[in-house]
Amino acid sequence: MCRHVRLRYVEGSVAEFHARPIPADLGEPEIWLFVPERPALVLGSAQDQSIVDATAAAAANVDVVRRRSGGGAVFVHPDRCLWLDVVLPRHDSRWVNDVRTSPLWLGKAWSRALAEVGLLAQMYSGGLEQKP
Repeated sequence: MCRHVRLRYVEGSVAEFHARPIPADLGEPEIWLFVPERPALVLGSAQDQSIVDATAAAAANVDVVRRRSGGGAVFVHPDRCLWLDVVLPRHDSRWVNDVRTSPLWLGKAWSRALAEVGLLAQMYSGGLEQKP
């Protein structure tokens, strides 16, 4: 089943991208395709800033930014990554309130899409594992 989804192309700094508001009155699903203007290390909402060597990041011209959502650190490079945010309104049938299971449908869709172009993907559906 094909559903209507709006694609928004977003450019700018990683900090600006992660600070943008999510519309409360979103009528239809949107995909925000983000192209960063420079490299950045994006920390999850609960990650401690002390894991980053700020001097090394500055010397490498890498911004250090925190996102609202959880998860681990992600390195973002303008020429080497694809950053998509998939934003669903609460009335969408794919909306799930459980943060652990909510992205599973999207992971399965990515796996299928990659398989269609001949790339093997393995989706991880387990929980977050932290090392002591």
